Amino acid sequence: MKAAEHRRTPERKRRMGICDHGHVLECGSVLPLCGTGNTYLRCVARSDSAHGFVRIRIHNMWIVRLALRRPYSFTVMAILIVLVGVVTITRMSTDIFPNINIPVVSVIWSYAGVAPEEMEKRFVTVSERAMTTTVNDIEHIESQSYNGVSVIKVFFHEGAKVEAGVAQITSIMQTLLRIMPPGTTPPLIIQYSASNVPILQLGLNGKGLSEQQLYDLGLNFIRTQLATIQGAQVPLPYGGKSLAR
Repeated sequence: MKAAEHRRTPERKRRMGICDHGHVLECGSVLPLCGTGNTYLRCVARSDSAHGFVRIRIHNMWIVRLALRRPYSFTVMAILIVLVGVVTITRMSTDIFPNINIPVVSVIWSYAGVAPEEMEKRFVTVSERAMTTTVNDIEHIESQSYNGVSVIKVFFHEGAKVEAGVAQITSIMQTLLRIMPPGTTPPLIIQYSASNVPILQLGLNGKGLSEQQLYDLGLNFIRTQLATIQGAQVPLPYGGKSLAR
């Protein structure tokens, strides 16, 4: 038996599934790290059914050897990564509503007592046709009509000058007032931004107060107080009746 063991050549060991460190390899197995002095190797075995023997691939684990030779360097590097991460997190500026430049302008028409179908015919269709021929850099237009209100969203191409688009839209909307139904007020034109979201919705009701009185209270008293908040945009009250009606 001992004589037979001495006759095992490296080629015969590979066929029997024995690595150079004496570990017996099974098909597809991955052995633990084999080490001799400062040399660390990983032995991997896989079967080769065509030739009927086991192939052995040995990968040199240089990163493990480097870490064991220089433990203080790796420790300092890990501490530096942790410190830089903590400092970056504490100094990173955050914003709930970041300023996102979206080239969109909204045109809001309002005319009380008109059905959505009539709002589309009398306001939306006329406005869209006029803007497509007079406003530059328009990508597409979207619109929605409600009872007494129509919202038209004008989307511009990327890199377009939105300020120039707002000026052109304002100019053509003022011109269209002549052909609108009697008593139509100029539309509300807003440059839309993704950071502009509704944060407060306030409803008014009161015993003994008429619709005209509630509308006047919201327009001339509550709205003026909310408008003093920095960065707030307070639209006109929706619903009710004005004293002029």
